[in-house]
Amino acid sequence: MRLIVKNFGPLKDVDIEIKDIMVFIGPQSSGKSTLAKILAVFKDELSSEDSMLNELKNYNAHFFNETTYINYSNNYIVCNGNQITFSETYNENQKNIKSEIDKLKNNKAKEFVKGYFEIASKKYILGHTYIPAERIFFSTFSNSLMSIISNDIPIPRYLLYFGKELEQARQDIQHINVNADISSLNIEYEFKNGIDTLYLQDGQQIALDKVSSGLQTLIPLYLVLKKGAIKYKDINSKCLILIEEPELSLFPETQKQLIEFIFNMRLENNLVITTHSPYVLTAINNLIQAGNVVKQKPHLKKQVNDIINDNQWIEFDTIGVYYIADGTAKDILDYEYQLIGSHFIDEIAEGMDMEFEQLLELKYDTV
Repeated sequence: MRLIVKNFGPLKDVDIEIKDIMVFIGPQSSGKSTLAKILAVFKDELSSEDSMLNELKNYNAHFFNETTYINYSNNYIVCNGNQITFSETYNENQKNIKSEIDKLKNNKAKEFVKGYFEIASKKYILGHTYIPAERIFFSTFSNSLMSIISNDIPIPRYLLYFGKELEQARQDIQHINVNADISSLNIEYEFKNGIDTLYLQDGQQIALDKVSSGLQTLIPLYLVLKKGAIKYKDINSKCLILIEEPELSLFPETQKQLIEFIFNMRLENNLVITTHSPYVLTAINNLIQAGNVVKQKPHLKKQVNDIINDNQWIEFDTIGVYYIADGTAKDILDYEYQLIGSHFIDEIAEGMDMEFEQLLELKYDTV
């Protein structure tokens, strides 16, 4: 299954293979988020043309012009200019699922919702959870979150969507030991009387809007993923999880542990990650390597599990990793060693090393 995108915002000529797990790395403003948003909208197979166009507007990704071309999943959905057309298979799938859902209309609300998700999850990706890079906004104004949502403050729709998911997660979780999932943080979280509070290991308690920017970006992501994992496990459904820049303002060790937590929470859901961090790629590479070892030597499953939890293992065939730059996408997987190409990760540091070596030469030049 492939996605082709031409002349859509920063994306000029992109052709990628769509896998269950997608990772996009690249410079700022290169189109990583735009690509992720296209996947979010086009993967929801219960959408109409109008709803897809509106959803792209809501994501601030409405970059159509007369030369725009998008082809999702081998003509399953095609966009020419700003006109979206669906294949006969897509239309037939919609017709079948709506027919099955109609049969649930006389059920009680809870039974209807459960039945709806069970029908959809047989074959479809149903909806998505989008965790934006701007999530620190909700930590900064955490005491006013309900007011922001209920008063329809003029902020981008996708932020409001995330705000609603975060508010539901706060209400449902209320208190949790974050340290159990991300040990480098040594904190517990509590939501009480409308206030988000973090309890530190030394006994201090600090309001979320007063802590470091790293925690302010991490806690909303953590809560929404934790709540989402429970929700989708309970209703036996699949969704698409999209996370922008999980590494924001985090120390490398915490980035590693956060990636492991994300894959713990993924369950069977599809996942898209955008990142600038080579540490994120290295952490993901470890999870791929764990899957590789067990596939090659199944008898070592217990030993591998002692190093990396089996919920986090990644099968190489299920992941796509692309470098997004200059309007294009470059596959950076090493298919011989079945890993993210180490040469790419090393190249990121080579430029800095070269400058350092040049400075050393000047420092010790005796001329």
